[in-house]
Amino acid sequence: MANRGPLLAEYLGIIRKHWWLILLIGAAVLGAGWFYHSRQVPAFRAAAKLKIIREPLRRSSKEVTYSFEEDQVFYNTQYNLLTSQPMWADRVLDRAAHVIRSRLGKGVPGDPGEAARKALAGLHGGELLRWLGYEAGEARGHLYDLPQDLSSRKDPGLRSIRKKVIEGLWGYDDDAFLAGVQARPIPNTYLSELTFEARDPGIAVFFVNLYAEFYRDLSKGEREDTLAKQRALLREQRTRLERRLADARETLAEAQRDFRRKYAHLGLENPKNLAEQEAESLASRIADLERRRIERKPEEEHVREVLAMAGVRIREAPGEPVTLELSGEHGEGRTVAEVLVDDLAVLALPAVEASDNITTLRARIRNLEQERTLMPPGLTDESLQVRRWRERLRTTEVELGREVEATIIRYLEAGRRTERIISELAERRDETENRAQEFNRLFARVIEARDEVARLEREERVLDRDLEALSIPQGTSGGEAAGPLMLQNIEVERPARLRDARQVRPNSMLIYVLTVLAAVFLSFGSAFFLEFLDDTIKGKEDFDRLVGVPDTGYIPQIPDREKRDTYVLEKPRSGVAEAFRSVRTGILFSRRDREIRSLLITSAGPSEGKTTVAVNLAITMAQADRGPVLLVDADLRRARVHQALGIPNRVGLTNCLVGSAALGEAVCPTDVKNLFILPSGPIPPNPAELLGGHRMGEILEEASEAYAKVIFDTPPLVAVTDTCLLAPHVEGIFIVISLGKTSWRLIEQGKQVLASVGREPTGAILNNIRMRQRGYGYGYGYGYGYQGYYSSDE
Repeated sequence: MANRGPLLAEYLGIIRKHWWLILLIGAAVLGAGWFYHSRQVPAFRAAAKLKIIREPLRRSSKEVTYSFEEDQVFYNTQYNLLTSQPMWADRVLDRAAHVIRSRLGKGVPGDPGEAARKALAGLHGGELLRWLGYEAGEARGHLYDLPQDLSSRKDPGLRSIRKKVIEGLWGYDDDAFLAGVQARPIPNTYLSELTFEARDPGIAVFFVNLYAEFYRDLSKGEREDTLAKQRALLREQRTRLERRLADARETLAEAQRDFRRKYAHLGLENPKNLAEQEAESLASRIADLERRRIERKPEEEHVREVLAMAGVRIREAPGEPVTLELSGEHGEGRTVAEVLVDDLAVLALPAVEASDNITTLRARIRNLEQERTLMPPGLTDESLQVRRWRERLRTTEVELGREVEATIIRYLEAGRRTERIISELAERRDETENRAQEFNRLFARVIEARDEVARLEREERVLDRDLEALSIPQGTSGGEAAGPLMLQNIEVERPARLRDARQVRPNSMLIYVLTVLAAVFLSFGSAFFLEFLDDTIKGKEDFDRLVGVPDTGYIPQIPDREKRDTYVLEKPRSGVAEAFRSVRTGILFSRRDREIRSLLITSAGPSEGKTTVAVNLAITMAQADRGPVLLVDADLRRARVHQALGIPNRVGLTNCLVGSAALGEAVCPTDVKNLFILPSGPIPPNPAELLGGHRMGEILEEASEAYAKVIFDTPPLVAVTDTCLLAPHVEGIFIVISLGKTSWRLIEQGKQVLASVGREPTGAILNNIRMRQRGYGYGYGYGYGYQGYYSSDE
């Protein structure tokens, strides 16, 4: 909040500085806006509301639906057609001419176009509509009676009226007419707004209603044509369908006869016949046998291995029963049964162990063996009891061997029997499948023919319904519905009315507001832009931010230009004199260790008041009565110190530098106590060579011994190199900055010039402070105290 005051003061200062530019640009922009508004042709807009429903021209038994994207494409197409059809504009203009001619009547003598022009001259707005009979409904009746091929190219009278009235009086052709037509949807409704712009509200209402009714009638005619084409297409499809249906019924009858010849005992209602069922049963049995054969295969291989190890060979000849034979040495004097009984591995086979007879026989043998152990010990093998026991044992073992052999043969025969059964079942299955395929082929042929007949009959019913829907009774109006189909899908929901027509151009309020805003922005913007481009030092804030040199003091703007060089003598009690004394104090104490005895006054560029500052500063230092003060005019290009103090310039600094005069001979006293002047002397052709010689140092050393203060007035830093040659010989360098004139970029160049000789500015003196313009003097408020205190000398 503390910076708001200075910022506002700076803005006001910029406005006061460029007030003439602000007024000039503002007046120019306001004048341009007024001229633009005065040249605008008034335009009125009338609007009519249309109802557009997307009704399909052909309906089938299936529900017709449209996606959101399809609806958008349909409506966008309608709006585009409304605003981009030159042929439609041509026909609407012809209808307008026809309405005007109908209003004039057929008995008008002379050129009907000229008569129409005279009749319509001076009619505007409501008068035009009432004269045309449009509001009374007469013009609408004429529109409905117009033929479709109405064209001014075929009717010379209509062409004459259109040329002289439409083009001459109203200034419309096809392109201009379409430029005034616009269409837009009304959200969330079936309604659309059709607008037309014209120079007269009555013309706008007349044309927008004429165009809306034309579009409605055009849509109706196109849909009628489309319906007629669709009816013809459906009748042709109906004829072709009848021929296809007759062929399909004949094919069905033939398929049914073929089926009944072979399968008269089966009905057509059961599509799954007995052969197919039998084939499925056989396939199931084969699968079960295959599973069992696979399960017993490892066991059968084990039986064969055990028999082979026992020396028994299996004989399996095709068509003969399975037999067992002994092989090799096992067959000498022994039978197969004896070998099998003696082999424990054979007896351990699962098929053998599963036999009940074998189990019984083996139990009998164990009992006999136990019986032998119970006989008296004294019995010999030749005893009758032992011989009988041995006979029973041998008989049982033979019986066991035969039972084992028979069991193994039955086991192997069972495997061979399973193979035969699988083979027989497979043959029966193949035969049954062939019979099932034949049945299915005939049955499928009947079903296919029956389905084709049913499908064609459904298509026939759909075509009959479509033909019925497209059959419009005679005398049906455009807005009525014909069966389930809407013939007229576009209606003029609300015609345009004269009281609703409104002016859309020019928008006076908008133009005036924009003009005022443009004038304000351009005028003030130009002022601030010029200020932005201005790189001069404008105040204390710019000085502190851009210069980077200590502030020695400031000098207010001197009002009297003729006496400005000696203003402190003329106005010793003025604020300017006090400012110079303040600068004197700042210079004397710019160094902390001691006072500066030799100093140099310069500036970045020309005409910044350095000579005026140097002379007045020298006078104030002399008035301080702290010793003699020597003011040296070292500007050997534009010397002006002698003119300010009224001293001749015949002998001066140049004479001392070339050795033609001593310092004491060249120095001139003044009317001011303790102030002495060393003028420049004759202007040399080579000032830089003279100032850069060793003689300049000797002169400064001699002057420093004779005078308490030595002040040099030098050329600008950037213009020439003279100041750089003097800078190494003085103790202080002070730059005069003229506010509002000195560029900070020029000051930077001057600082770089001094830096090239190893020096930098000791301080800066701000000159030409405008005390009454806060935009430039803000930051030096204490100067107002000087101004007020010494106002009597002003």
